[in-house]
Amino acid sequence: MNFILTTYIYPIDKEIPISSRFSFYLDNPRTEEEIQLVTSYLEKSMNSPAEFYQDGWNANLPIHITEETKDYVSVESTLQNFEENYSKVDKYVEQFFKNNKGKSILEKIARMWIVGRFDDEGHFESMKITNKEMQERGERGFIMLDKGNPVVDNSNKLTNFSHLISLLLHTEGTDYFGKSFFLHQEHLSLQELKIDRFLNQTILTFAFKSHTSEIHHEQERWLSIPHIKEDLIRLSNELDSIIDESNEDKILFVSNLLKIAREEIKDSRYKLVTLISIIELLLTHSPNYQRFNVEDSISKQFKLKTSILVYQNNKEIDLGWLKNRLRDIYNQRSNIAHGNFKELEKYLEKEVKKLDPKENTLNWSNEVLKDTILDSLISDVYSFIRAIMEEYIKDRKMVEYLKEN
Repeated sequence: MNFILTTYIYPIDKEIPISSRFSFYLDNPRTEEEIQLVTSYLEKSMNSPAEFYQDGWNANLPIHITEETKDYVSVESTLQNFEENYSKVDKYVEQFFKNNKGKSILEKIARMWIVGRFDDEGHFESMKITNKEMQERGERGFIMLDKGNPVVDNSNKLTNFSHLISLLLHTEGTDYFGKSFFLHQEHLSLQELKIDRFLNQTILTFAFKSHTSEIHHEQERWLSIPHIKEDLIRLSNELDSIIDESNEDKILFVSNLLKIAREEIKDSRYKLVTLISIIELLLTHSPNYQRFNVEDSISKQFKLKTSILVYQNNKEIDLGWLKNRLRDIYNQRSNIAHGNFKELEKYLEKEVKKLDPKENTLNWSNEVLKDTILDSLISDVYSFIRAIMEEYIKDRKMVEYLKEN
């Protein structure tokens, strides 16, 4: 098994399944080699003062409590707070700190860091052996991995799948824009020791959470593994129960599109079209082009089928609003896909004029306000994809019937 870092820091007594079908699990580093790998990465990222100053980066926490840092938050004081607050509600946390009393500060963090495991079918170990043999012979070289190698394929599947899990698990409501609970998207990230600003920010967030074991805002619940664990296990089991040979490629493709939309696409227009394509993939079929206008037919399918499933998912939704929203979303998708950017601009200008100027307390420019209009469309599309996937999990046959008819 190989692993990739997540954004969760918490000691767990046993692995948590993400997908038993694909052999994806959340776990802590267990072997000394794994613990040392994460500790070394933390040491470089958290404890390289000369490079911090050189880069003008100083948002990392000091590691130890010293005379200089005693009045500030440090990694050591964070662990003290965490132990005090979480040991009261989780006996394993209490046991963890007893078992690791003599370990260094960063090693404790490494042992607590939650990683996502995937099956590399022994290829990574094989590469290490090959590399060692080459060094012993005095040879230089490198090993290239391509598509089809389990290290590449299964690590990509893991990070892709995490975006689908995150879409279904998150508690952020309309503030969700596709982020995953994985810190890294590449399986080799830990091999390159560097100052990792996202890792340092994750530890800073962990410091804030260490002060209490309670969640005060529902939007933040999914960011805390002890509070979301049971939901994650339930969701994992539900997904495993509806994935088989006939739909596995489709589910993995949707997962990949979700990751691409979040991690690779910066243009909001491109992102909107990509996300809408997920709904089209799940719900629309190719019409008979001899009988129907293809664009018009797919537009009607998109709006009708999406509205049926979104309403089925939430019967309190305003159907009038939903009808108009789906119309606007698909119209802008068509404007972007066909290069009608003037029409898109007209729509955005019209929507900006509807905004209450009193609410623009930051005095945002029209261009920024237009970006927020596009972001609002994207947020709603994420919500609709989630609703469709939830209904697919509940009744796959019904959703597939709806797609084909």
